[in-house]
Amino acid sequence: MQLTNESNHSDTIKKATERLRAGGVVILCDEEDSSFYLCCKARGVSSETVNTLIVQGRGVVCAALDHSRAEKLRLLRDAISIEARTGVTTGISSADRAITLDALSRAQEFGNELVTPGHIFPVTANDGGLLYRVGIAEGVLDLLSLSGEDRVGAFVHLLNETGERAGHTEAIALSERLQVPLLTLSQITRERMIRENIIEELSATRLPVREIGEFQVRCFRSIHDGAEHLVLTQGGDFQQDPPPIVRVQSEHRLSDLLTGKEFFTHTRNRGALKRIAEEGRGIFIYVRHPRRGLLTKTVQELGSVQPMALREYGIGCQILKHLGATTIRILTNSTRPLPDLEGFQIQITERISFLSGEGASCPLLQQRSEELKQ
Repeated sequence: MQLTNESNHSDTIKKATERLRAGGVVILCDEEDSSFYLCCKARGVSSETVNTLIVQGRGVVCAALDHSRAEKLRLLRDAISIEARTGVTTGISSADRAITLDALSRAQEFGNELVTPGHIFPVTANDGGLLYRVGIAEGVLDLLSLSGEDRVGAFVHLLNETGERAGHTEAIALSERLQVPLLTLSQITRERMIRENIIEELSATRLPVREIGEFQVRCFRSIHDGAEHLVLTQGGDFQQDPPPIVRVQSEHRLSDLLTGKEFFTHTRNRGALKRIAEEGRGIFIYVRHPRRGLLTKTVQELGSVQPMALREYGIGCQILKHLGATTIRILTNSTRPLPDLEGFQIQITERISFLSGEGASCPLLQQRSEELKQ
C-alpha cells in the first residue's frame, strides 16, 4: 500500500518523531491487514492527547510495551487491563487514562503503582521490534525509539463513524484534518535498517561450485534474530567501475534443494551464479528466514511467486555496504518496480536478465519470469 511519496521518506519520519516528542499523535498503517491506528507516547501524555485518541480513533485505548517490561510488571496474562493505583477516580476519563499511561511508563513493580482491572489494555511487543515481528505494538515502540522516547506508548484502532475499521481514504482525511503525519510500519522498519547495524560477518572461505567456478563464500548473521545468510562473491574491489552484478535471493527451502516441475529456484540460483562467473565479478546474497522457512510454509508456497520483502532488501543492502558495493547492477528478470534503495545509500545503475546459459532452456523458469512481468 503506497500512502506516501517514497522520496519524502526521511521528511515523514522526521515529522512523526517531532510530533511524538511534542506529545502529539501520529497515524500508523499496518499494511498486512490495511489497519490504521492513532498512537502517542505514554510518558507524560496529556489528557488532551488521550482525548484525541478516544474521540478521533474511537477504538479501545491500548498500551504498547516491550516483553521484558511486561514480564517485570507481571502483565503477560491474557486479557488483562490496568489502572494507576493512585491519582485516578473512575479511571475512565481522559485525564485518568493519561495518569494510568504515565504510571505504566514509570512503574517498577506492579502492585505498588498499577492495579487490575482498569481501562487501559496492555499489548506486549517483541523486544526486537519490527525487525523481529511485524505488529502495531512493535511499530509504536520502534517509532518512539526513533523519537528518543521511552518505549511505552498508547494506540487505538482507527474506526469510522459507523464503527467499522477506517480505510485508506478515511485515514488520509483524518491525517489532513488533524494535521498529523501518516506513515506505514514498512517506513519505520526501513528507517531502523538505515540507522542500525543489523548484520555481522562470522566467517569466510573458498567454495568451488560444480561446472561454474570458484567463489569466495561469507557467512553473515542477523543480530536481532540470529538468522545466518550466505554470500558468494567473485572478483574484488566492488567500488570500481563497472559496478558489480548483484543477485539477492530469498530462501525457498524445497525449491532451492530440488529440481522438477514445481521447483525452479535451484535452476534460477545456478543461473545467477553462472552469470556472475561469466562476468568474473559479482555478488550473490542468499537471505534466510528462520521462522518463515518451515516446510509447511514452503509447501504452501509451491508454484507461487513470492515478492521479496523489505527485510530482504534491508539485509541485502547492509551486506552490500559491508562489501563496499554501493553502486550495483541488479540481476533480475522482474520488471516490477524495486524499492527505493537510496535511503540505504545503494544506487542501481542497470537491470540485467540472467535468462541466458543455464536456465535459458528451462520452461518453468521462463514461465515464472513472465509471471513476474505481469
